[in-house]
Amino acid sequence: MKATAETSATSPNAGRRLLWTAVACATLGMSCSGSTNPVAEDSVDHDAIMRAVYFDQRTPEGFHQESFDDENYHVIYHISSQDIVAPSLRTTSRGYELCSNSTDVVTGWSETAAAYRAVYRAFQAVNETEEYYEVIRVNDNDSNVIEHARVFKCSFVNRATLDTAAGDAGNLGTLPVQPGRLEFLAQYLWLFSVYNNYGHAIISTSLSGNSNDAEYVMLQATLERGKNDCDTIYLDNLTYKAGLNDGALRFKQHSGGSFRSRFDNGTYSKCADD
Repeated sequence: MKATAETSATSPNAGRRLLWTAVACATLGMSCSGSTNPVAEDSVDHDAIMRAVYFDQRTPEGFHQESFDDENYHVIYHISSQDIVAPSLRTTSRGYELCSNSTDVVTGWSETAAAYRAVYRAFQAVNETEEYYEVIRVNDNDSNVIEHARVFKCSFVNRATLDTAAGDAGNLGTLPVQPGRLEFLAQYLWLFSVYNNYGHAIISTSLSGNSNDAEYVMLQATLERGKNDCDTIYLDNLTYKAGLNDGALRFKQHSGGSFRSRFDNGTYSKCADD
């Protein structure tokens, strides 16, 4: 069952699939543009990039995915600081994904958020993983739609200090930081981002570090349809860095290289002048 994405303002459409509810770039600690840092031309596999964006191969092998073995329509979202505020009192400032280490607190937040959603779905159960709590909610009149309202465990990550302009992406909770935890978080957040849609693809990833920091980089390609024969594919490095001893998370998006391409009758190619 494939993952698709919608913005947080969009209600689920009819169908049976897994739906990731995306939030704005700012909420994820992602800026929608970044400083110039061109990707080295000789390191780019143009064929792999064109195949990924034109044939909707959004993530590479081994990238975090989730699926359900049933025919229901699963909606997954994280409860944010804005979701538990009455709509009339919400501000235009960015929110952040809430965290807690208490099942009772999470259940209360879920009930508040559910009351403000377009369709109220009743509490069914609460589950948990190492990274988050998950409240299952269903409406008796539409029982094939199952909501998974998630809240991060603060012991995994706390996003309360999120500041996009400053590059602050929160704090990992367990010290010293295990690099694999950073890798999981970066992949997981991407699935909830506005980029998890057709025309965007993670081409490759890398995990590195030193005695002070761990760094995880995702090379992302973005397709921009052209008005004439050629489209443009932009490349960006999405970089998460975590302090091993303090858990401080930083995020930066480096925008750089691009090339032109075309897609015709199921076949892709670079444009002749690229």
